[in-house]
Amino acid sequence: MDNRQFDYYQRLKLRVKKYAEQESAKDNRYFDFILLTPDFFYLLCKLAVENHIPVKKRLKLASAIAYFMSPFDFLPEEIIGPAGYLDDVAVAAYVLNKLANDVDPQIIQDNWNGEQDVLSAIRRIIENAEEMLGKSLWEKIKEKFKAD
Repeated sequence: MDNRQFDYYQRLKLRVKKYAEQESAKDNRYFDFILLTPDFFYLLCKLAVENHIPVKKRLKLASAIAYFMSPFDFLPEEIIGPAGYLDDVAVAAYVLNKLANDVDPQIIQDNWNGEQDVLSAIRRIIENAEEMLGKSLWEKIKEKFKAD
């Protein structure tokens, strides 16, 4: 993880932590997914430099990292707040799910820094993505990050 990514990760953790401390945050139906945001970003960064991941897959991970860090995504956090992380989490889950189908899933688990089972978290997000984001946005994300 380079310095820019690390700084982004630290800001992301702080922002999500502050959000989680708000009483109203727990009213968000996808609160648990928002809490995964920093861990998913960290995982993408770790896997992007993992030697056991093919270069083509690492490039896909790098594109997901760039999406996370871009202020110009489908649900901009600066405008709608922490709920804007839902598209980032969905992108991460989509890319990680594709990766888990192509490499040993243990590599993903070994690089995971979160508390819950990463493969279960990915599966839950994928299962809820259409409802969480709307069909149109979910389809746009899948098209943008489809496997090569």
